Amino acid sequence: MPYNKAIHNRQSIRLQGFDYSQEGSYFITICTQGHQPLFGEIIMEEMVINQTGKIVNDQWFQLPDRFNGIGLDAFVVMPNHIHGVISIIESLPGQTIGKIVGAYKSLAANEYLKLCKSNNLTVEKLWQRNYYEHIIRDEDDYYRIVEYIENNPLKWNEDQYR
Repeated sequence: MPYNKAIHNRQSIRLQGFDYSQEGSYFITICTQGHQPLFGEIIMEEMVINQTGKIVNDQWFQLPDRFNGIGLDAFVVMPNHIHGVISIIESLPGQTIGKIVGAYKSLAANEYLKLCKSNNLTVEKLWQRNYYEHIIRDEDDYYRIVEYIENNPLKWNEDQYR
């Protein structure tokens, strides 16, 4: 298929002109490729993670060891996506939310690949191309997002990523 600018030119979903390296908190959602349920399942309104779910969970909580000046807050692994809050506590040169999320996706995908190879499992592409972020603007926004993350397994039947 020849290149068609109207079809192939992806628009950025980031806020134009915003400095994603500045101090603040960001709500992040990352989905699996094709929304495949690779991380486990919801049983009686609780998320039960599998080995891949454990990988994405563990890699998330290792981010502060890999990036200085960040903190983590509410986080949940769902069957086919993750939600979490990353805070940049200290703005450092070259350290943006995009680089942090990109590193997370890469590290989790590499560990997933190792798991698949060591267990002779079919390798699926782990993550979709992009991710969703929302700049948390104030305390009310923060509490609304934390509540959403914490209650996400309870609302799985209504989930847009399902």
